[in-house]
Amino acid sequence: MAFGFFKKKEEFADKLFYNAYVYTMNEDIDWPDDAPEEEEGQLHWVNAVAVKDGRIMAVGDISEMESLINDDTEKIDLGGRFLTPGFIDFHHSPVMRMAQKLQPEQDEDDLMGEEDSEDEMEMEIENESFDPIFGRTEVTTETVDAGEAEEDEEPEEPEEPEEPEEPEEPEEDEDYEEDMEGEPAYLRPSEEFMQAFKEEIENLGDHGITSVLNIRTPNELELEFEDRLIELYSEGRPCPRFYGSLYVGLPVFPAAVKSVLLQRRTKCMEMDGMVRNEVLYIVVDGTAAKPIDRRSLAAMLLETADRGFIFYIEASDSKDLATAYEAVDELRNHGYKNEVIIASDSELDESVRSGLSFDQSVFRTWLPVITGRGFFEGHIDDIGEAMDYMTVVPARLLGLDEELGTIEKGKRADFAIFDEDPYTLTPAELSKAYCDMTVVNGEVVHDVDQENDDFMMDMIMYSR
Repeated sequence: MAFGFFKKKEEFADKLFYNAYVYTMNEDIDWPDDAPEEEEGQLHWVNAVAVKDGRIMAVGDISEMESLINDDTEKIDLGGRFLTPGFIDFHHSPVMRMAQKLQPEQDEDDLMGEEDSEDEMEMEIENESFDPIFGRTEVTTETVDAGEAEEDEEPEEPEEPEEPEEPEEPEEDEDYEEDMEGEPAYLRPSEEFMQAFKEEIENLGDHGITSVLNIRTPNELELEFEDRLIELYSEGRPCPRFYGSLYVGLPVFPAAVKSVLLQRRTKCMEMDGMVRNEVLYIVVDGTAAKPIDRRSLAAMLLETADRGFIFYIEASDSKDLATAYEAVDELRNHGYKNEVIIASDSELDESVRSGLSFDQSVFRTWLPVITGRGFFEGHIDDIGEAMDYMTVVPARLLGLDEELGTIEKGKRADFAIFDEDPYTLTPAELSKAYCDMTVVNGEVVHDVDQENDDFMMDMIMYSR
């Protein structure tokens, strides 16, 4: 009997990136015999990466990959350029940058809805409870100065109702923005919104950013940005990965937080990990009108921990930092091992630290600037450390170190490709450097050579 019909189909690569200096960021890899000696602060390189179905199939020397190549394999000669893992950006928010393009007169604090002083603070009074996650609900709302609401004001006599007018039929080309009167400009799905959105997507690709963690953004704005990304993915258009977060800045019913997080996760489940909403971002600020205390914080963490969400807690001062550590310590005491990031400019009081059950409740306290826009300007001097903070460190913080951060077999094929060796740059230069090519899931999302060719062809056609 011939068993050839049942022979396992050979596996061949979809793409082969070769003739490159490939910085794997993986210290355990077997290096080719002709690899140069490692320079201080750098990781060795290989010269080829094979990709299949969006994942890395093999990493090593081109001479060892002949068995993985057939006529259908797309061979991409990088001409001696430098290939690194795709950058994971958690240092600034593309969503916030997009909002500031649409609302240039407002700064980041305005867009985040930072509270003014107590004398100037305004309160929203509704005939139903105000939702601190979603903001304004569909019920009627009036705005009054805090402390100035009259308690025993006599109700006015109701006016005689007027005869309702027959509604006019809307014209077919009526602008949808009219239905959103009163909404901030950055939330209106207008032509300007889409233009700013596309510019931010292109900007990420230009800088080798293949994944982005979005924090410090109004929830409504992030969801609009996320919806546009999902539309592009559904159309088969390559985009960077997007990891969203739910912002909470005041005490909220823990069950409500869990419900919203689960709804966001469900919306992203069909995206093969390209869009995820797994981060609960909590701001603990004792000076807020309604601060989150230790009990409220612990309750939110414990309610959502069993679903594996990531916690990013920003503490305003040393007292708030103690609140965060004590709540996370309680989380650890219940056996949960969720990834936790605590960001604060303050230091933890030793008396608080000595009272913790777990010395490693949080592996470290981060400065907020580490996930802020000025991180590489003055905070890191070593380029090797800066590369770590663009690749392996954020992958670990997001719980994705088995998927991203290094170039290894089985991981996602996300690459940033540069004409200049990134290890010759300063950290500040690295954060602003343009790359020649960006690859997400094995698909080229940015190629400067192809874009230049397209531009020249457009110019030729236009001149005719």
